[in-house]
Amino acid sequence: MQTGFDGAAWIWCRTGGGSDVYCEFYDTFTLAGCADVTAFIAADTAYALYLNGVYAESGRFSDWPHKRTFDTIDISAHVRAGVNTLALCVWHVGASDFSCCPDRPGVIFAVRQGGAAVCSSGAQTKSRLSRRCVSGRCRPVTPQLGFGFALDLRGAAPWEPGGWTHSIVQPERPAPRFPRETERLQMLARTPWRLLQQGTFSDPASFETDGARMQRAALSFLPLAELAQPCADGYDLRSSGGGIYVVVDLQKETAGFLELDLEVREACTAELGWGEHLTDGRCRTQIGARDFSAALYLREGRNRWMHPLRRLGCRYLQLFVHAPQVKLRYLGLRPTVYPLNRLPFSSGSLLRDTIYSVCADTLELCMHEHYEDCPWREQALYTTDSRNQMLCGYYAFRETRFPRACLRLIAAGIRPDGMLPITAPTADTLTIPFFTLMFLTQVLEYHRHADDPDTVRACMGAMQAIADAFCGRIDGTGLIPDPQGADIWNFYEWQPYLDGQTCHGAGWNLCLNAEASIALASLSELKQALGMDGRADAAAAERLAARITERFFDGQSGLFRLFLGHDEERTSVLGNALAVLCGAADRLDTARIEAVLLANGEGAEGPEAIAATLSMACFRYDALLRLDRTRYREAILQDIDRTGLSMLRSGATSFWETIRGAEDFDGAGSLCHGWSAMPVYYYRTLLEV
Repeated sequence: MQTGFDGAAWIWCRTGGGSDVYCEFYDTFTLAGCADVTAFIAADTAYALYLNGVYAESGRFSDWPHKRTFDTIDISAHVRAGVNTLALCVWHVGASDFSCCPDRPGVIFAVRQGGAAVCSSGAQTKSRLSRRCVSGRCRPVTPQLGFGFALDLRGAAPWEPGGWTHSIVQPERPAPRFPRETERLQMLARTPWRLLQQGTFSDPASFETDGARMQRAALSFLPLAELAQPCADGYDLRSSGGGIYVVVDLQKETAGFLELDLEVREACTAELGWGEHLTDGRCRTQIGARDFSAALYLREGRNRWMHPLRRLGCRYLQLFVHAPQVKLRYLGLRPTVYPLNRLPFSSGSLLRDTIYSVCADTLELCMHEHYEDCPWREQALYTTDSRNQMLCGYYAFRETRFPRACLRLIAAGIRPDGMLPITAPTADTLTIPFFTLMFLTQVLEYHRHADDPDTVRACMGAMQAIADAFCGRIDGTGLIPDPQGADIWNFYEWQPYLDGQTCHGAGWNLCLNAEASIALASLSELKQALGMDGRADAAAAERLAARITERFFDGQSGLFRLFLGHDEERTSVLGNALAVLCGAADRLDTARIEAVLLANGEGAEGPEAIAATLSMACFRYDALLRLDRTRYREAILQDIDRTGLSMLRSGATSFWETIRGAEDFDGAGSLCHGWSAMPVYYYRTLLEV
């Protein structure tokens, strides 16, 4: 396959060993004109491209080492006739997180004009450790998100001279063969910024991390008039004692690259923090093991930089500068967005139109190189999260290229045991069985919205392996017992007894068995669509549903139990919803089930069942619609209205991980979570807009 890399080789820097390493590469090329010039680039893990000393592009597509992808970039607008310089800064993560399955460090690139190569990576390419991005810190922002960063703005920019040596060539490493399947991200203009709070701080130096120091520093708030001098292009902040801190409000949830422009009279250090909410007048930069901070080393004079290798998700930025004076011209983000066409929506209700718009914003904030659960804390591709996002995206954007790439990415990670890793890609051994089963639902819904049998075929091997793995676990009860093992997380949703942490024993779970039945039925439909025989899968789904009715349904309460083998008095809204959806309730009196689903577990005298959270509300709604669409349509719409209004009244510009918002997870609740955008789907399908 012709990829544009003919004559190019994988290379790396001679001093670039270890993890969390930034290396830079430099080359020149000559052009007779500046039309039809294309760059081909692949790297482990992310890169930024600078042409003639100016930022041009950056890229990362989190993929599997065995299926490395490459970018094709039209750089005609960035080059000139004559001699051109090319510089790359490449960040090699080198450790597993929830969006990285580490490979060898390396970069390969080529520049072609028309069909002719004018520049290719090789032994002649100069390289060095980055002098602006600090290597080897290996300090995670969160375990899921992976390493943060530190910037030394005293050092040379990637295109500036000093310390270059020739690169090491990796001749045995084949050029990547798979073009990036998604569109490249677009970088927008600077976000508007507003100085929200400012003052001085004294630094508790005993704390080791930047996040902890900002979290525990003593703050003295000062009105802007007392701290600042008039300044035409920003704020001239001066302190009579202590360092200067500022908190900036971007006015809404934003995902993008940090950009700063500030001036200090002498070299000093600073700490940067970011977050989605404020407490005690600052971002929560240290929350348990989570550290939302970066170290900055500032040169005397003006410091300007845009950091295109680590995307931040936040509403607020804060800067703690260890100097008595700083001129702040800009502190904010350059939003990075996936190119989408948002379909118009008008319901005739201001509330519903607002909820829909915020949901669409939430979806876009959680789409970059793949779907993300949240832009702030994890940026990871989970099956269940992305199932909600894909379904909403079909109605909000009428776009299928992005979900196609994500489904293929997930399928490529299938394990020998028929389980999917917790996210894709990752080298983490943890798996969530319920999320593995959800993949078959995702593919079926994709099939219903996209005319793309090739992708269904590409995913069929993974789906069959999943079906075989779970059917192989069926025991003498006719059910699937809870999988056990150090790498198994029996998670369903963030509720007691369903979070995989507060369950008291091993046995059989209604949610797992019902979803397995749904998954087998999905596989049967997909096989039939491809002209394959899916009758055995359909029969297995029906048998499992029948056993669920026989073993889990409690005739006295009129509800399905959540567990067999332990805690058999427990019941949940999610479990009963999935039982309805798999057909286990088809021949039952469902009056009690309907009441519990409608009230989300609340009864006249208190909770009757474990409530469904925002992530699983869709199954509750779908079950009610399956039972009686006409009767429950309006109740579902009103429930969505109430939930959305409660978040909007709290100032939400994107929708939350759970209804508790930032307070959940000991102050680490996400305020932008893709799975909570489901009103898009229900407004579209129930209002028939």
